[in-house]
Amino acid sequence: MLKSKNFLLKYLYFTYIISKIFTKNKINLFKTFIFSKIIGKIYKRKKFEKDRMG
Repeated sequence: MLKSKNFLLKYLYFTYIISKIFTKNKINLFKTFIFSKIIGKIYKRKKFEKDRMG
Protein backbone atom coordinates (compact mmCIF):
# COMPACT_ATOMS: atom_id res chain seq x y z
CA MET A 1 0.00 0.00 0.00
CA LEU A 2 2.78 2.41 0.95
CA LYS A 3 4.65 1.71 -2.29
CA SER A 4 1.62 2.42 -4.48
CA LYS A 5 0.90 5.61 -2.52
CA ASN A 6 4.49 6.74 -3.01
CA PHE A 7 4.22 5.98 -6.74
CA LEU A 8 0.98 7.94 -6.96
CA LEU A 9 2.63 11.01 -5.43
CA LYS A 10 5.55 10.77 -7.86
CA TYR A 11 3.10 10.24 -10.73
CA LEU A 12 1.07 13.32 -9.79
CA TYR A 13 4.24 15.40 -9.40
CA PHE A 14 5.48 14.15 -12.78
CA THR A 15 2.23 15.08 -14.53
CA TYR A 16 2.32 18.47 -12.79
CA ILE A 17 5.79 19.19 -14.18
CA ILE A 18 4.73 18.05 -17.66
CA SER A 19 1.62 20.24 -17.56
CA LYS A 20 3.81 23.21 -16.56
CA ILE A 21 6.11 22.57 -19.54
CA PHE A 22 3.17 22.11 -21.94
CA THR A 23 1.36 25.25 -20.81
CA LYS A 24 4.60 27.22 -21.14
CA ASN A 25 4.81 26.12 -24.76
CA LYS A 26 1.14 27.09 -25.25
CA ILE A 27 0.09 23.47 -25.76
CA ASN A 28 -3.31 22.83 -24.17
CA LEU A 29 -3.74 20.78 -21.00
CA PHE A 30 -5.85 18.24 -22.88
CA LYS A 31 -2.66 16.66 -24.28
CA THR A 32 -1.22 16.42 -20.77
CA PHE A 33 -4.41 14.70 -19.64
CA ILE A 34 -4.15 12.14 -22.46
CA PHE A 35 -0.47 11.58 -21.68
CA SER A 36 -1.16 10.99 -17.98
CA LYS A 37 -3.98 8.57 -18.88
CA ILE A 38 -1.58 6.54 -21.05
CA ILE A 39 1.00 6.35 -18.23
CA GLY A 40 -1.75 5.29 -15.81
CA LYS A 41 -2.90 2.51 -18.13
CA ILE A 42 0.65 1.20 -18.57
CA TYR A 43 1.19 1.20 -14.80
CA LYS A 44 -2.11 -0.58 -14.15
CA ARG A 45 -1.26 -3.23 -16.74
CA LYS A 46 2.17 -3.84 -15.18
CA LYS A 47 0.66 -4.05 -11.70
CA PHE A 48 -1.98 -6.49 -12.94
CA GLU A 49 0.70 -8.71 -14.51
CA LYS A 50 2.73 -8.60 -11.30
CA ASP A 51 -0.31 -9.63 -9.25
CA ARG A 52 -1.05 -12.50 -11.63
CA MET A 53 2.53 -13.78 -11.54
CA GLY A 54 3.00 -13.31 -7.79
